[in-house]
Amino acid sequence: MRDSFSSGLKGMWFEEMINNRNKSVVRDMKWTKDGKKICIVYEDGAVIVGSVDGKRMRRRDVNLELALVEWSPDGRTIIFCSVCGECRVYDENGNHLSNLSILIPDQYGLARITGIDWHESAGHSASYVRSRLVWYITKI
Repeated sequence: MRDSFSSGLKGMWFEEMINNRNKSVVRDMKWTKDGKKICIVYEDGAVIVGSVDGKRMRRRDVNLELALVEWSPDGRTIIFCSVCGECRVYDENGNHLSNLSILIPDQYGLARITGIDWHESAGHSASYVRSRLVWYITKI
């Protein structure tokens, strides 16, 4: 939300973008690179995409215990991941593109994914997703 305020936009977000579900907790939220859209993910798999002015654009349940979200550099693709490495990829309109499983090497023992990012040259085609992602693993 800092980004919307630093760009000079002021005002309140509409109630539809506020966490009033009382069922789950927010695990991550990310703005698109251009700062026009935000995605908020909840631990129970609920996803809300909204605009910078606070209007909800869509809501979806991805049936995954979510931990991370990341937009592609062009803002046309979004990935949702669990700490165990199960991921779902969607286009900007909410259409499912693919599922990914990021394998955590055995040498890490008890570990989890703590971050995910897109390589700057990443496109929005599902066939390029795996080769354009960078993920971070932390031993616990």
